[in-house]
Amino acid sequence: MRVAAVLFVVLTTLGCGSTGAVETTSTPAETLSGDDREAAIYGAVIRQLVMKNNTFGSAPTSFKVVYVLDRPIESAADPEAQVSGGSSQEAFSESLKAAVRTRLTDLPPVKFVRTRSSVVVGEKAHSSPGHVRAGGVLITLGPIRGDEGKVRVANSWWMNGLAAQWLTYVLDRQGAGWKVTGISGPIAIS
Repeated sequence: MRVAAVLFVVLTTLGCGSTGAVETTSTPAETLSGDDREAAIYGAVIRQLVMKNNTFGSAPTSFKVVYVLDRPIESAADPEAQVSGGSSQEAFSESLKAAVRTRLTDLPPVKFVRTRSSVVVGEKAHSSPGHVRAGGVLITLGPIRGDEGKVRVANSWWMNGLAAQWLTYVLDRQGAGWKVTGISGPIAIS
């Protein structure tokens, strides 16, 4: 019942057109290409997850470190998908990771990790899902889908078995950057 009530509040809030979107700053959109464009989009998604849609309400984020899985995951918004990690051929480029970190210097430290198991501790088969080490959160990002003015990015954040969220953000190019303007499809929280 508690999860249903929380889900109702989340859906009601998000359904009213308010995502609590955070403005982003970046290079003018017309000049963004390749890693810069991806960094602007992924940076906006990470900022939204850490600062607004983190289940802490209006309180500041309690995340001490932000771990980001080091590759786009098709099933990032699917709570039933098994996400572990990937090969080096699929990993985000070093320049993309550096550009994302540069855009997010005002957040807790952002660290890209190869595998989920490198940051989840206390996990025991059939008894404990574990938790993210060092008071952190693990963010999974999907591929960027869309055009030059509007994109969708599946994503999730996970702290432990009782604190997680899966959804797909819609982002619009707005002036000098990208802004989360809505949600597309289902939302799952725990």
